[in-house]
Amino acid sequence: MLEYVWILLPLAANLAVACVFLVTLRSGNTPLVTVIASIEQGAPLPERLARYTRRLTLAWGTVLILLGLASVLISRTVAWNRALVIVGDSVAILMFYMLEYAWRILFFPERRFASPWKLWQLIRQQGGLYRLYRRCLA
Repeated sequence: MLEYVWILLPLAANLAVACVFLVTLRSGNTPLVTVIASIEQGAPLPERLARYTRRLTLAWGTVLILLGLASVLISRTVAWNRALVIVGDSVAILMFYMLEYAWRILFFPERRFASPWKLWQLIRQQGGLYRLYRRCLA
């Protein structure tokens, strides 16, 4: 029984966070990445950036679902792979963030973007991720 918990835990965590992103894409809601970008930019987003943040919200949800499914496949093979899943999940998420950050700088050269640390401080000043998430929902 405990073996299944270790297999399903990374899946459940990834799917839960993916749902957080994807629920904000429903009609009437504001995509989560759009809300975060609005705080970072300090003003309503231009249309091009708003479209990008909507797609990025979908991309985060998709990546997290794929990581969850990959964790199940990897965890089922050998017991030591469970540690690999946890580390690999974190590394994959960090790499996706870093690649997206670099892409954003290249794709929007006319805009200035906060560093990850500064962005985290801005989110904390707004009351944290939960308050931002509540702001997304209609």
